[in-house]
Amino acid sequence: MQHYEGTFVLDPTLQEEGYNKQLERIKKFIDDRGGRVIEDDRWGLRTLAYEIKKQTQGFYGVLEWEGPGGLIGELDHMLRLDEHILRHLIVHIDSTILTAREELRQRKVARTEAEDRDKRSVMDEDVDEHENEFDEEQESTGSPEQDDEGREE
Repeated sequence: MQHYEGTFVLDPTLQEEGYNKQLERIKKFIDDRGGRVIEDDRWGLRTLAYEIKKQTQGFYGVLEWEGPGGLIGELDHMLRLDEHILRHLIVHIDSTILTAREELRQRKVARTEAEDRDKRSVMDEDVDEHENEFDEEQESTGSPEQDDEGREE
């Protein structure tokens, strides 16, 4: 199975509901032909860098999937015939890129966990400080002092 990523720019006249239906149709097309969608990232309505088919805006969506190589030709053909697809780009993702992405994801997770630990330790220090202040305050407010045998002095 090969790994692919496709970016799609859809006609803004579709509105949000039509945009979602189109991306679901693309996902179903991939699934029906032996592929498996891994990630579905919908960016929504964006301004285009240049006019395409007399449109200045478009709905953007990015799908990542794995599937057989023959799927790409069929998908490309289907997308070219669809009048609601302004542009599309499908790229093969090399295994080195996948490895680098996974390493980056793991580093982000580790960094987040380290930040969480640091925040918890700072919060624990604040709690300890407040407890010490409270203890000192209790001592200075004057409860009678007792000697070792419990008698008041």
